[in-house]
Amino acid sequence: MTIAAGRDPNDWRPPLVLLVGLGQGRENLGAQVWRWLKRAEILAGGKRHLEAFPDFKGARILLEGPLEDFLQLVKKNSEEKRVAVLASGDPFFFGIGRRLASCLGKERLLTFPNTTSVQALFAALGEAWEDVTVLSLHGGARLSKPAHWLRAVREKSKVALFTDPHRTPAWVAQQLL
Repeated sequence: MTIAAGRDPNDWRPPLVLLVGLGQGRENLGAQVWRWLKRAEILAGGKRHLEAFPDFKGARILLEGPLEDFLQLVKKNSEEKRVAVLASGDPFFFGIGRRLASCLGKERLLTFPNTTSVQALFAALGEAWEDVTVLSLHGGARLSKPAHWLRAVREKSKVALFTDPHRTPAWVAQQLL
């Protein structure tokens, strides 16, 4: 993993890839991140993330379809161009960070994490969250062991579940019933 401290965005050369957590939106990005993003030649990410940058003039890589295809496009393009991958919150907290690091190699990533949705939720509630059990149902994670998350909901006082379009909050409620 490349450390951002002391790095100059003017020295950004491929195959280094910028990985940016947007937090709750682009308004959460600091000046240092903006200096790096202004140097990007390609933005990559989900539709919602890319739509947050309507004035970006460079190329875009949309995350749709199999994640592996997206990762390979990022890898190929980052050999020649400055690619910035946009993600939610902290990309290494149930995000794309692990898979991107595995595909590219940690040494090729410069990561700027941001506030996670779990942090934002508990801040809005005015509640501490160091004792929260956070699990993901996204993309079928842990579905081979549904008892794992069900047990956590039964046994823990605070549980946060990341859901997806198939395993929605309504689906979770139905499973709990």
